Amino acid sequence: MSESVKSYKRDAIKAARQLKYSDYILARLNNATTESEICRLMIEGRHTKRYY
Repeated sequence: MSESVKSYKRDAIKAARQLKYSDYILARLNNATTESEICRLMIEGRHTKRYY
């Protein structure tokens, strides 16, 4: 995994925690290995987040 992907992953996990995404999404982000997978998981987290 390149340094840019590691940095992107670290930033995505930080954002997911701040946005209070589920533990399931956070665990999958930790295991993600590509930029496209991280992006897809962030979109999934946004679509499954409950706002109440």
